[in-house]
Amino acid sequence: MLSIMSNTSVIFTLVLSAVFLGTRFSQNHYAGCVMVVLSILVGLSQKLGSNDCSENGVQHGKCIGAYKASDGLFHILSVGAAVFWYCVFLLSVLPYAVGSVYKQYVLQGRDVEVVYATWWSGCFQILWGLMCVPFLWIKLPGQDLPPARTLDALVDTWSCLCGHVPHEGDEACATAPSPLFWFVVYLVFCVSFQVLGLWLTKHLSAVWIMVAAVLCLDITNVLGMIPFFAGGGAQVMSVNDWLATALASVAIWVYSFEPETRALSEEEDGDDDKYGAASSASDESDE
Repeated sequence: MLSIMSNTSVIFTLVLSAVFLGTRFSQNHYAGCVMVVLSILVGLSQKLGSNDCSENGVQHGKCIGAYKASDGLFHILSVGAAVFWYCVFLLSVLPYAVGSVYKQYVLQGRDVEVVYATWWSGCFQILWGLMCVPFLWIKLPGQDLPPARTLDALVDTWSCLCGHVPHEGDEACATAPSPLFWFVVYLVFCVSFQVLGLWLTKHLSAVWIMVAAVLCLDITNVLGMIPFFAGGGAQVMSVNDWLATALASVAIWVYSFEPETRALSEEEDGDDDKYGAASSASDESDE
């Protein structure tokens, strides 16, 4: 469900790209974005329609205000709290869209090199990560960390990554290979994804990348059913999930029917390679 809701980044990116980059979209582009929104509604339709918060409904994912906390148990939020957290999640997508549009501006408009952009992007991620540490202080089921114990929590996290058991009940940290090994594997895939994403942004566009990411999230949904990839969190998708995934996949197909175009200013006129890489790359592929 979160993977499907993350697709709302397409809407934010389209609006920001049109306003700040002067990108012009056709009916196919709008239709693809509408299909993404419909896929979200389809994915949530079962919960929106029934919202069964009985014990059986919670266990089968039919309660829109229920979630599985870090303590391994299901908890039900009040209506106000559920609306608040859903809105917070949707708003959290906005900075991602802003960053994507800014990447296109820098990579295409300023002709920044991809690896150089990746380096600085990683540095800013470290900064943002440190700024998000206070989120650990939010009291949730299975999470009650006072600010005074923040450093202890970070030390315990590193200890767990190295394969040690910082506290009783953290025996899952003592695995072979250690969690640090899998973290490094994650970094390899993550960095590769970031570099490829920046390369595609430079030669295509931010909105195109967002729509293409829909397909990546769809693959995530499918792999999330396989215990080998998802571990104990593997869950079989419902019919609604399959329909939402299929609809989101068709969206990228519809979106790709026509290339995007950029409205060039007088200073940019005659310099398509600098500011019109997205439309140029698409036109060449059509030829």
